[in-house]
Amino acid sequence: MTPQITCSCPLTRDTPLGHTLLGYSNGRILRTSNASADEPQRYQFSGAAVQWLLATPDGRTVAAGHACGLIVVFDAETGEAQDGNTCELQSEYKSAPARTTGVLSADGRWLLACTQRGENDVGALLDLHQQHPPRRVVLPLSSRAYIPPKLRHSFVMLTPHHPTLLQCRIQSPEALRQVQVQLVCAEHMELTGHCYDRQIGTQLFQKDILPEQFNGISWCIYMPELPAAGSWLCTVILTARNDAELVGHHLLTLDMPPA
Repeated sequence: MTPQITCSCPLTRDTPLGHTLLGYSNGRILRTSNASADEPQRYQFSGAAVQWLLATPDGRTVAAGHACGLIVVFDAETGEAQDGNTCELQSEYKSAPARTTGVLSADGRWLLACTQRGENDVGALLDLHQQHPPRRVVLPLSSRAYIPPKLRHSFVMLTPHHPTLLQCRIQSPEALRQVQVQLVCAEHMELTGHCYDRQIGTQLFQKDILPEQFNGISWCIYMPELPAAGSWLCTVILTARNDAELVGHHLLTLDMPPA
């Protein structure tokens, strides 16, 4: 059977017209030029279908999800994989194809890679700069083929001289309901309490994010000392549904010391 193209990803760094990555049903990934008929480069990490490809904004690094549950982060030019960010999200003994999903932060540093297990998305938060080890996450189930809206955000320490309250300020182009957030902290910052808006059954939710206006979500934190320059890590994984009942994940990051 002739392999079929299952996904694609543009790379725009190399030439004015750039390159494109193509994923195939047999696990092969081709890097083709949009400007010439040069022989494409071929990469392959698995025999299972490539479900998605995501490139960092500079086009240097690419993440790929496979139907066997394999997640690979690799160099777009050489095909060399980041061993520390290679993950198997599904047991090799499970015969049914995995449904993997990937979300890349706007700065291209953080990758949220998950696979569906029952009523949850289970996976890992990966640092593509390879300064922090992968962190396991369990999240509400996201909707298939749904691309969440792009959010604008900023972080503010509401008590800058003795930081105990961290707030994420969010703007969204559409309303987001049943908002759940997970704050991922580095070693120098400890989460001590969420500021939830309401509880439905056993689930805790933040208030709705309303379109085109200021929305704030806060946490109580403890920091024994301020982080050194360049070592700050604060990542919010936000899960919410829109008014069409589609659920998606967002990555909201801060990677610098607070002012």
